Amino acid sequence: MKKILIVPYQIDGKLKELDYLSEGILEELLTLFSMSPGLNTTPRSTSLYFNTNPIPINEIKERFNADFLIEGNVKYKEGTHQISTRVFNILITHWQ
Repeated sequence: MKKILIVPYQIDGKLKELDYLSEGILEELLTLFSMSPGLNTTPRSTSLYFNTNPIPINEIKERFNADFLIEGNVKYKEGTHQISTRVFNILITHWQ
């Protein structure tokens, strides 16, 4: 079974009043992935740990035994909110 670590989305400094959005996205993703057969998510408390304790991605595999990392951000650009998501396959990523 593959394990996914979802870290809270970063909110653009101009949008700090939308911090609740980061937690809402996290909750949605945790719920969606927890219903997927063959996938396990790290606990919510582990995900929230990253709000105040950033860890280099190359340490995530050994510290949290995660196979994939999902992160993203929310920005405001040209009158719209943009949400971007990145998925890292820690199994095949090589770090130097």
